[in-house]
Amino acid sequence: MTTIEKKRRFLIYFAFWFMVAVLFYLAMKFCLSYIFPFVIGTLAAVAVQKPAAFLAGKVRLKKQSVALLLVIGVYLLILLAVAFFATRLYLRLVTVYSNAPQTFEGLSESLNAFLSSFRKMTDGLLGEYAGVLNQTAVNAFNALVGRLTEWLSSLIGGLASGLPGFLFSVLVTVISGCYIAADYDSVTAFLRQALPEKYLSGVYQLRAIAVGQLSRFVKGYGLLSLIAFGQMAVYFLLIHEPGALKKAAVIAVVDVLPVFGVGTVLLPWAAVSLIVGRTAYGFGLVALYLFVTLVRNAAEPKIVGKQVGLHPVLALLALFIGLRLFGVTGMLLLPLLTAVLLRFAENRFLQNNGTTATPTTDKTVPPT
Repeated sequence: MTTIEKKRRFLIYFAFWFMVAVLFYLAMKFCLSYIFPFVIGTLAAVAVQKPAAFLAGKVRLKKQSVALLLVIGVYLLILLAVAFFATRLYLRLVTVYSNAPQTFEGLSESLNAFLSSFRKMTDGLLGEYAGVLNQTAVNAFNALVGRLTEWLSSLIGGLASGLPGFLFSVLVTVISGCYIAADYDSVTAFLRQALPEKYLSGVYQLRAIAVGQLSRFVKGYGLLSLIAFGQMAVYFLLIHEPGALKKAAVIAVVDVLPVFGVGTVLLPWAAVSLIVGRTAYGFGLVALYLFVTLVRNAAEPKIVGKQVGLHPVLALLALFIGLRLFGVTGMLLLPLLTAVLLRFAENRFLQNNGTTATPTTDKTVPPT
């Protein structure tokens, strides 16, 4: 191959992968929110196929019927879990609402005591400038309260306006999952006929790699959550916090959820503690949040990268680019997608060079 041909081939490959990257960016940016319910429904349908095939032989029912029942069962379990936590949250909110007068009275007394102490301190230190400083502090506090009230109002309004769309998305997810689970064999047979035979092995290999990498990806974030749980549990036990293990477990679960994190619980908790006068306790929670966050940010690229087979620097780069381009969703998905594509490219390269590819977790290749 001549130098010109090598350059031409390089430019062709570069243009091809550049277009793939552009299309992926556009799909993630503008189409993901529209196809996400179908993606979740498809994943649920695919996940129940092997259990359905096993149970169909035991109960003497068609695989399609068993798969449909399993998908419905999965959705019911999710619904029961959401209902359980929603009920617990509602009961807790009712308790908070019933104690609201006493709570606000205590907050008012603590705030007045804090402002009185602040005035005394500034009067003794600053003399004639104390009035200006006190007025500045009061104005800043009023502005903070106004911003907080505005934020809460916009949050409640956004939740109210987005609720119908969210419920419709949930309905589409359930229906698509049921339809795909019931007609999974027909759908896969159609795809096998529609795709050229030379591409089928690549599709099956890509699917097997994606399943294996996804399990390792979940394992990596589960390990991060376990580390966060251990840190918070040790701290709560050291300060003799009531229900230390339970509170640490709840915060660790919140930390796993997209968008949320330990700061969703620890920072408001610390703010309330500081307002009511528990200064040392509040600053302790802030320190705990900073420590857990620093450990997670340092360990995430290494742990997640090791689980999915990425170098820590490459995992960190994928996390950063995903966060900047697509937010928290991109931060979760881009490292996984990078690992899948790299493993797929490695396997194809080994196959093209006559070397045995790295085995994947899914060793069963459907017939063509």
